[in-house]
Amino acid sequence: MPAMRRRMRPRRRRPADPGRGNFPRRRQSEPVQPLHQPAGTDPVPAFFCPDAMTRILLSLLFSLLLPASAFAAAPAPFVPTEGVDYVVIDGAQPYRPLQGKVEVVEVFAYSCSHCADFQPKLDAWRHRLPRDVRFTFVPSAAVGSEPLSRAYFAVESLGAVEAVHAALFRAIHDDGTMPSNPTDSELQQWLVGQGLPAAKLKAAWDSPAMVAALRHANDFQQAVGIEGTPTLVVDGKYRILGKSRDDQLRILDALIASQRRRHR
Repeated sequence: MPAMRRRMRPRRRRPADPGRGNFPRRRQSEPVQPLHQPAGTDPVPAFFCPDAMTRILLSLLFSLLLPASAFAAAPAPFVPTEGVDYVVIDGAQPYRPLQGKVEVVEVFAYSCSHCADFQPKLDAWRHRLPRDVRFTFVPSAAVGSEPLSRAYFAVESLGAVEAVHAALFRAIHDDGTMPSNPTDSELQQWLVGQGLPAAKLKAAWDSPAMVAALRHANDFQQAVGIEGTPTLVVDGKYRILGKSRDDQLRILDALIASQRRRHR
């Protein structure tokens, strides 16, 4: 009797995985090769990958450089030198002493072209001064300067320095509307044109207070040894030297800081 053949059932095919496409299924024992690693070589840890090594080296480099830049020593503060940056004035006093205030004085002359050139820079600087620093203009007591000195003190007594001071420099040096050696009459007429009341201006011009102000300005300038204009003085004690106007302001800042600490 012939042997019966075993009927073979056809193998069922698994449905295709739409995510796999037509790629062949790998065997369970087949190792996965990284895309960047040649087949047949030992697996390379991610730590030794070129990109990872570059990132690590850069991180180490920045970690070494950052503390050096973050904690770098600040430049030492400027300390003025006596005899080079300033002169110490023996026995002198502030022009107008005021308890708890540092005084800065500019001795100037309206006829002085150097004063006129310096005025805009000085104005910008003095308007930034702290409240415990007082800035005062003192007109020159040089021979022939009395009419212009009277003009300043009259303007000051009327509270009009900020409105008139720079304008008078411009009238003399820029506009030519005022001579460098004007008379009392010319000055009074010009000041009235700036809005000052004529009667009050005339009263201040000839008052006993004017005579006292002129005398005090002269005494102060002799005490601090004024040799020319403009000259800057701190607390009646330090006469500023300096190589330029900017250098003078730098010296002023340092001496003011020192004097402020002493006044506290």
